[in-house]
Amino acid sequence: MIDVNVSSVQLRDDLLSMLVAGHETTGSVLTWTLYLLSKDSSSLVKAQEKVDRVLQGRPPAYEDIKNLKFLTCCIMESLRLYPHPPVLIRRAQVADMLPGDYKVNAGQDMMISVYNIHHSSKGLLDFKSQLEIRIPNNIMHFSVGDAISRK
Repeated sequence: MIDVNVSSVQLRDDLLSMLVAGHETTGSVLTWTLYLLSKDSSSLVKAQEKVDRVLQGRPPAYEDIKNLKFLTCCIMESLRLYPHPPVLIRRAQVADMLPGDYKVNAGQDMMISVYNIHHSSKGLLDFKSQLEIRIPNNIMHFSVGDAISRK
């Protein structure tokens, strides 16, 4: 559904982000996904079997994505292990106090290490072949918040 209340400035910014950053993020995600699958032969075989079952020898169509859940999980797992971008910069809108008594002033820029967040739990450092059990929304892939790709 298209939000008709999007300003022309927001639309311009979203389109610029897609054109400038989109090609690099896509290439990075595909490279890391293929690398990780090449290191985990059982997941590679499983992904190939699932793709073959859905496509049955024909070229892929957009509608096929919803039926390629295992491949989607592989991509999400590669985003967790190798997020793009690995660091986000955000500007505080209001003054606040963070856990650990860290004071943040309004207008202050903060760096958020997505890579460290994704690697902060024990046992999450390796590519997992049981990818279906992962919750796809527990990572900060492609930043967080409103994005034209999520509309």
